[in-house]
Amino acid sequence: MPASDSPAPLIKLPGLLATYAVGFFSLSLVPMTSLIVPLWALKIGASPGMIGLVVASRAVLPFLLSIHGGAMMDRLGLRRMLLLFSAVGAGLSFLYPLSVSVWMLILLQLIVGWTQGMGWMGAQIKIAKLTAGHATYAGRFSAVTTVGTAAGPLLAGIAWDTWGAWGAFGVIGLWGTCLLIAAYALPSPKESAVVPLDWRELVPKPSDYLRAFALMSIPAVALVVAATFLRIGVMSVQNSFYTVYLHDIGLSGTLMGILVGSQSLIGGPASLLTGTAARFMRPHWVLLGSTAMAIVAITITPLFTTFMPLMIAACFFGIGIGVGFPLLLTMLAGGSQASEQGLSVGLRTTANRLASIVIPVVMGLVIEVTGIAYGFLVIGLMLMGVLAAVGWAVHRSPAFARGNDEFNS
Repeated sequence: MPASDSPAPLIKLPGLLATYAVGFFSLSLVPMTSLIVPLWALKIGASPGMIGLVVASRAVLPFLLSIHGGAMMDRLGLRRMLLLFSAVGAGLSFLYPLSVSVWMLILLQLIVGWTQGMGWMGAQIKIAKLTAGHATYAGRFSAVTTVGTAAGPLLAGIAWDTWGAWGAFGVIGLWGTCLLIAAYALPSPKESAVVPLDWRELVPKPSDYLRAFALMSIPAVALVVAATFLRIGVMSVQNSFYTVYLHDIGLSGTLMGILVGSQSLIGGPASLLTGTAARFMRPHWVLLGSTAMAIVAITITPLFTTFMPLMIAACFFGIGIGVGFPLLLTMLAGGSQASEQGLSVGLRTTANRLASIVIPVVMGLVIEVTGIAYGFLVIGLMLMGVLAAVGWAVHRSPAFARGNDEFNS
């Protein structure tokens, strides 16, 4: 039975609320940091190419170690790993204003990027395990997290305008501290499968990577990984040179925060409409169609130089991102065993971080040659080309044919 059609499991409210809080604070750290870091890089004199490198560097360790991180959460305990990584991330966030050279900034991005990635992975794994991938809870979880990604960047933008870099990064550090508190509020694990903490468990195991990539043989998982690359590719544009463009046309940090936050604010309610959309269209086409909407909305950004048209485009971007996200959770949960939830989320995060590395670097190089407007256009066309190829593969695959239950198995 598909996850979306199964009866809702009985869940204790405190554990559910703590899980929603972890999602609220973990995902929102990414747009908060991505809003302020390019502004700080500009302030210390970084070129477009170096800004792309700074933004991409936060995804390097998650790209290499997300599968290992998911396996650690499966073996060592999700709550334990969340407490460790959220504490490190919160502490290091306060140090950003001390990174007065690009290379210091890149080093900090490497470590903080991994801690933030592990926090968001933990939130996804926890909601999948707690609710068995039920679509109703996935939609609510998505709505809660997108409210966080609306409020967080707005607060960071106001802090940048009011108190400068120390204020903005201070807000990010305090937000990370709230994530630590939420992780502490998660129910203590009672399952005997959690093994004692041992340094050998912290070393990546080739067998974990082989098991994770073997999940790609499941059509639903393969589609989720491909869609993740595309969605994070377009979000990488928003998390890097979108801010630079807004700065170039003279918008304040507060207005930038409103634009970035509104994308998430509209995405929250939009995620609650996913189930309705899936009644009129096959879920995989809803996922790909919403991704196309997000790509187009971000690609046309340089056509606008005033706030209201940018706000309208931001809202369409938010709808595209919001509608597709619950499907990623339900498809991934339904396509993998409970004991492999960490691995499957790690695999998706690897695709996520690959896009986060490639897109900002390529876009930065394109901008240095052609200017920022053509940078948006080139990346948009590239992503739409990949989306068309994925859509053709889905159309040709028997696993996604109407009436075939393999998709939901």
